[in-house]
Amino acid sequence: MRPVVNQDSIADILAKRLWDYARELCIPRCCFLGWEADMLLVTYSKFLEEIEIKISVSDFKADSRKVEKHKSLEAGHPLIRRFWYAVPHEIWEKVEPLVPPYAGLIIIPSDHRYRPYIKKKAPVNLKARKLFPAEEIKLLRAIYYKWWRNK
Repeated sequence: MRPVVNQDSIADILAKRLWDYARELCIPRCCFLGWEADMLLVTYSKFLEEIEIKISVSDFKADSRKVEKHKSLEAGHPLIRRFWYAVPHEIWEKVEPLVPPYAGLIIIPSDHRYRPYIKKKAPVNLKARKLFPAEEIKLLRAIYYKWWRNK
């Protein structure tokens, strides 16, 4: 029986098997940057990384319609240190040529028991800065409100 492939299962795999979720903050479906990030990471050093999870080729292609977001990332968004796409193993060869130069690519193995691997490392955005304390509070507030709305 094949594992279910959806955004939530992939976010769970990324948090538990690729990032150190016990020390870094991994936030699924977070609205903090003016758009919803499928997963937002706050690193030990207070930098943000965003992961966009795509489960099909058409889903991947549809992401390019978010013009303002991608213009911002390409220009060097001041808060995003790295931007990644995470895709199931079944589609990575089809989407790899479509990955923009400012993004990395993470592959989720078909058998979810195995660790995801980085096919293309996301380049570091040297224009990105660490979160200010007020921004950390704003981010925590966004998580708090989301949690209570979903109860």
